[in-house]
Amino acid sequence: MNGNVHTLRLPYDLSAHLEELRSLIGMTKTDLLRFAILKFLAVDDLKDIDPAQVTYDSSKRINIILTPFLEQIISDQSKKTGQTANALVIFAAEQAYRYYSDMLEQQEKSR
Repeated sequence: MNGNVHTLRLPYDLSAHLEELRSLIGMTKTDLLRFAILKFLAVDDLKDIDPAQVTYDSSKRINIILTPFLEQIISDQSKKTGQTANALVIFAAEQAYRYYSDMLEQQEKSR
């Protein structure tokens, strides 16, 4: 994959949730984050976004390669919302976690 490496800080609990989720659905954590950017940030209007406050002692670093296309999505939303790139990715990751968790829960109920 061609792109640039970015270091993000995810809250510990979110990182743990994504780790658990990725093992259930067979994706890497970085693939989950890329999906989250595409599905939840590549929209005309972001709703319900709050600034994410991530401190060094309450977060886990993750390196992710982002293509220029994904970088542009984040950059555009950062300009529109005034949020940092890190805050936007956290928002998208939280949305993806809810999306996949709900999907897995529905699948479990239908068994």
